[in-house]
Amino acid sequence: MRYIVIAVLMVMSGLNVSMAQIGPGAERESLRGLPGVGVQIEEISQTAQADGLSKTALQTAVERVLRSNGIRILTNEERKQTTSAPYLYVNVDTFKREGEYIFGIKVSLEQLVKLVHSSKDMIVSTWSISSAGSVGIKDIGDIIPKGIEPKIKAFAKDFLAVNPR
Repeated sequence: MRYIVIAVLMVMSGLNVSMAQIGPGAERESLRGLPGVGVQIEEISQTAQADGLSKTALQTAVERVLRSNGIRILTNEERKQTTSAPYLYVNVDTFKREGEYIFGIKVSLEQLVKLVHSSKDMIVSTWSISSAGSVGIKDIGDIIPKGIEPKIKAFAKDFLAVNPR
């Protein structure tokens, strides 16, 4: 049953399999030329908040990793003035059951792109990483250093590979 719940969470977290079809390195290349990124943290369930996982702690951890890697965090106004209006989206879905949390994590870079066939603009995920797992209720805060921070570091590595400082 546990593996079924994990599989469902992975699907719910919106794994972006379409990026695999465009070839290796395309996600990284989509980061080239960005002056920085905005940060958007999805709301955390009230249950997970009550057990110690906070949106504020997630925001702080994400911004700390980005800044420590020299990646500029754009204000909402700065982001909107950038051609692609880029922002790093972080979503943590949690499901509490029998003394543990099953969780799904998705980190993605969202950008405004123009469709070639219609010249319409739309927001698209151009870089993403996802995972799922479980943690004891009292250890829910471990999702940040063990689940979120490694994904933000992976993003930073790809960002800096195409935007050296």
